Amino acid sequence: MNNSSKRNWFYHPLFSPVFIIIMGIIPLANWLLLDRDTAIWMTFVWDDYITPVLYVLAMIVLYVCKPKDNTPKQNINFWLFEFITLGMLLRELGIQHWLTQTDTTAIKIRFFLNPNNPIHEKIITALFLLMWLVIAIYLFKRYTRFLFREFFRLNATVWTIGTTCMLTVFVKFVDRFADNYKRYTGVSLSNFWDTGISSFEEIYEAFLPVLIMIAAIQFARLRIRLEDSRP
Repeated sequence: MNNSSKRNWFYHPLFSPVFIIIMGIIPLANWLLLDRDTAIWMTFVWDDYITPVLYVLAMIVLYVCKPKDNTPKQNINFWLFEFITLGMLLRELGIQHWLTQTDTTAIKIRFFLNPNNPIHEKIITALFLLMWLVIAIYLFKRYTRFLFREFFRLNATVWTIGTTCMLTVFVKFVDRFADNYKRYTGVSLSNFWDTGISSFEEIYEAFLPVLIMIAAIQFARLRIRLEDSRP
């Protein structure tokens, strides 16, 4: 890392964590400053319009930031990262609903366990999920050592990747919170809390592709390969 990069706040390892914390003001304002109907409408706009556009931009930024001197294997891994991002975009666009005509969503365990769902829908969905799972496992296995090593070296790109993972976990936790709360307590959340949870889930989800763009730009500027020491 050159000296100018070290002095640039955008390339500081804490940039992405601090950025995400500060961006919490958007769902917070949507929840507390707007009336319920307006807050729900704004949440819908973020979920159905802003987030998909940001994923498309993320794929473009990933491509623009791709190192020109990649080896053939590095190029394959790059396109696998693009493919994972495409999967996230398709998930946002509702591919879980396209894969089935008989259920509300195909990407759930209950879809496969329901005997009323056609076997061909289950096979297509299983193949779709298996493809993305195999790619994700391959990339995770390939780069785990690098990620752990560079995390303690305060590599800004790796800290952004870590922030992306943590935000994903947070969004999924928030997504399931209302249902889990009702399951364990027998009480539904009030409209006030339901609005707040929806705001944080859908609006924060829009920052996942933003973090992907940040990581791509940091990676291109810092010129650190996502490769371990193996030949």
